[in-house]
Amino acid sequence: MVNIDPALMEFIEAASEGVDTVLDCATRLLGPSDSDSHLHAVALHATITELLSGCIVLALNEHPTGIPILLRSMYEALVDLDNLLHVSGYIEHIEAANLTQLVKLLDAATTNPLLRGLNELHGARLDEFQGRIRQLKAAGKRPLSIESRCETANRLPEYQSLYRIFSLDVHSNSAALGDRHVSESPEGTPQVSFFGVMDPRITSGRLDHGLRFLIDSARMIHEAFRTDSREISELAERFRQERPGRLKRVGITLTG
Repeated sequence: MVNIDPALMEFIEAASEGVDTVLDCATRLLGPSDSDSHLHAVALHATITELLSGCIVLALNEHPTGIPILLRSMYEALVDLDNLLHVSGYIEHIEAANLTQLVKLLDAATTNPLLRGLNELHGARLDEFQGRIRQLKAAGKRPLSIESRCETANRLPEYQSLYRIFSLDVHSNSAALGDRHVSESPEGTPQVSFFGVMDPRITSGRLDHGLRFLIDSARMIHEAFRTDSREISELAERFRQERPGRLKRVGITLTG
């Protein structure tokens, strides 16, 4: 069994408790099956929950490289959920983004053999999809960049900090490669490692972000759907109370 740093294990256990609590409350989110907004909201919340569970598995097995990559996807889902719950008509921006990507794939499928199956399934609907995109555009609904989505959700500071940091790992920038694999040998020369020693402080900080995203997601969706889920409020309060001590024990100092 992997020997996990005790301070890091506190974050793993807190995140696991968060996932369990959210799952216990999930059945209260059932609603009208004909509501696209409702279905999308629950699916976004489910995605956030499952991605945090994936982060926990990676931390438990000391394979942290994928954690910030999952966190970026979590954050994008959180921003969409925030807007979907609070901005009227936001579902049509989501629809426009989905159709725009599908049309790009179908355009490429006419000449790209790797997309032959997609063309066979949906190629006949290309005109329909393009027509719907024109309708949405005429109504002012279009795909939004992640920066625009964050601005709409009043989350620009997070976009300018957390999201951009997560993106370093998603795109395997030099900074991310150095953080993952490069260290200095006893002789002072650089060396590249595979599955090197996991830094408990860095991994703990990332799990802390993930748990915050999950709690934010759960709080927003249960408030919007008026489920009266006291367990979510209690989870958020425990997180608020226990977080400073957890961070301090792993060597992270809160500022501000």
